[in-house]
Amino acid sequence: MTFLGVFAEKGLLHAGNQTTVWLWFFWHSGYPVFIFAYTLTEKFFRLHQFTHKQANRFMLAAIISTIGVGKFSFSIAEKKCR
Repeated sequence: MTFLGVFAEKGLLHAGNQTTVWLWFFWHSGYPVFIFAYTLTEKFFRLHQFTHKQANRFMLAAIISTIGVGKFSFSIAEKKCR
């Protein structure tokens, strides 16, 4: 969808010359960052018991953070290429 001239003249997402490369970078760097965050969580919260309400808040924050990081990554990829 970001390749220039395949679906539209500037790509379907108004891509620049290197948007595809940046999206690939963010996509492949996400997994190691997730593993690192999981490791830190295990280290600091191993013995802590969360209440149901705290767990729900944590999950909501994780979902909102994931969406925010995705939007931020795409905006960086789009701006770097113009």
